[in-house]
Amino acid sequence: DVTYRAPFTGGNYKTTFFGTWIWKNEYEVVPGQGFFDDVGKFINGGMTAPLRLRWNNVLSSGDWEHTIAVNYLSSYDDDRDNSVLDLATNQFVSIERNVKAYMTWDWQTQWQLLKNLKVTFGIFNLFNEKPPLSIT
Repeated sequence: DVTYRAPFTGGNYKTTFFGTWIWKNEYEVVPGQGFFDDVGKFINGGMTAPLRLRWNNVLSSGDWEHTIAVNYLSSYDDDRDNSVLDLATNQFVSIERNVKAYMTWDWQTQWQLLKNLKVTFGIFNLFNEKPPLSIT
């Protein structure tokens, strides 16, 4: 995590960058039958994205705080157990596809109504970004 703070006219600015890079995530589904590593791959009903990032930008002034955040999820390989019917051969064939990276924006405003009471309004996925297609 990296954070930077600075005053501005009438308030304060803070920006924070969070990031997680995962190299390995091994687990055993059935004891004694081997380990799986799902980093960057959709297997066994789940997936671990190799890279997740979040960048928060906060402006605060008086009783108000406004946050805009960017979220990023890296691409990954879709489930390899998918198959489709090849009409030319009338056979089912496995398909491999890469699910593209995904980015969303969030917005939040917070009002300090009383000393011990804050009211928060916000929108996740502000621009209503559709997630990439995953055939699972």
